Amino acid sequence: MSNKLHMGIWNVKTLLKSSKMQELVEELAKTQLEIVAIQETRWPGTRHIKKKDFSIYYSGTRDQIGQAGTGFILLGRIWENVIGFEAINEQLCKKIRLKSKYNNLTLINIYAPTEDKMDVEKERFYDDLQTVLDRTPKSDTVIVLGDANAKLRKEDIYNEVSGKHTLHKLSNRNGEMLLEFALGNNLNIMSTQFQHKKIHKGMWLAPDQRTLNQIDHVMISNEKKELIEDVRTMRGPNIDSDHYLLKITLNQKLPKIYIKKNRDCTGMWNKSNLKNLIKCLEYRRALYTKLSKQTQQQDVEQEWEQIRMAITEAANKVIQKQDKKQRSEWWDKDCQLAIKRKNDARRMWLQHKTRASSKWYHKKRNEANRMCALKKKEWNNETIRQIEENHKKNESRKFFSEIKKLKQQNIRFPFMCKDEKSIIIITQTNHILNRWKDYFRTILNLDTDNSLSNHRIQPITSDNQTEVEIQPPSYNEVCSIINKLKSNKAGGTDNIIPELVKQGGKNSETKVI
Repeated sequence: MSNKLHMGIWNVKTLLKSSKMQELVEELAKTQLEIVAIQETRWPGTRHIKKKDFSIYYSGTRDQIGQAGTGFILLGRIWENVIGFEAINEQLCKKIRLKSKYNNLTLINIYAPTEDKMDVEKERFYDDLQTVLDRTPKSDTVIVLGDANAKLRKEDIYNEVSGKHTLHKLSNRNGEMLLEFALGNNLNIMSTQFQHKKIHKGMWLAPDQRTLNQIDHVMISNEKKELIEDVRTMRGPNIDSDHYLLKITLNQKLPKIYIKKNRDCTGMWNKSNLKNLIKCLEYRRALYTKLSKQTQQQDVEQEWEQIRMAITEAANKVIQKQDKKQRSEWWDKDCQLAIKRKNDARRMWLQHKTRASSKWYHKKRNEANRMCALKKKEWNNETIRQIEENHKKNESRKFFSEIKKLKQQNIRFPFMCKDEKSIIIITQTNHILNRWKDYFRTILNLDTDNSLSNHRIQPITSDNQTEVEIQPPSYNEVCSIINKLKSNKAGGTDNIIPELVKQGGKNSETKVI
């Protein structure tokens, strides 16, 4: 196993357009990156999006949509190492804390004001960043990374914090402030420390489509600068941004977190087949065949295991599992093909840099954007039509299920709570669990000594002791209970839903008795 952690920085320009999040995930999946700090997401609010193959922590403006915004995208199972997330500034910076083998890793994502902003705004940004850095535990390995909008030149006075491998002969105002911040906090700007070709140093392509600028940076303390082994630009990934993806190789592997699973994800049964009369009759015959071949068991657990196996095998044969629906159902092969053609045109443009190749790339990019927008619009119209139809038919369950499709899915707020004095916000999972443990211990536990002294239990003598014989349930009682089982409920650890028992007929009812 490699002991490297691969991180990235990418100003994505915007994620508000259709397909941009799916396109970003697919582009990053082609790389070896595990954590990517993204800027200019332009999403409002602070959220955590958790999906199967990736997680996104992001924060943006509170009121306005379409401005600034920073975030982290975590690929694979590295999200299990997250022990804290804090949105520091709605527009500029935030941090995420990861469980590491020796020292915890704190990443601070920054998106500095552009060069044309007033110095007051820039100074306010670095004051906020200084506050974040001061509140970070001293034992953590702190890495500050992101779009600093800072051009750095080779200056002898800043040799302690900056390297000589830079593209610029003059530093801009943002560059001077970044150098002063690094010097004051004993940080080293590692994005200027490694020798590469010019095309692998530049991160931002100016509007003239020719001038490369080195404005995205990564900083780490001087004592731990050996952890970063390489910083270079990746020109292949494309999301229609004027920034290239910056890859950072860190010589520090995060430990594997083992999470105990209480149940297997066995999938959902196709309930539409349970409403089909022919399928139900076929399921009952298959279940009867399975149950008739079984022998009577004395142990209740063994008997139920036989019944469970019979129901599961019959359901797998007839009812079958329901295919898991894609979250973005409009993202189909046509969209993927359009994105592929756009990326091929961009690759040709990067190789030749001619007017014809640039015109061809812009044409394919517009076609891809139109295709994705059209597909999403058609999907929205079809979903709205289905909602209206379900409302007319008074099918409330399908009605609300379709409404949820139009909302943002899998959005969770960061996991946190207040301490005992309601002053400090706790973000670490183990501290949160301990806080809830203390809370319930306080409100639920009684003074056992006083309760026992005031309420003495009287022993039961043989004179007043009576035994009540409980009769076993009759066949009609069992059938009545099975028929009263509520439908559309989740199965337990055995994944047997009530409908499978109810549709089993007399054979399953008799076997249960």
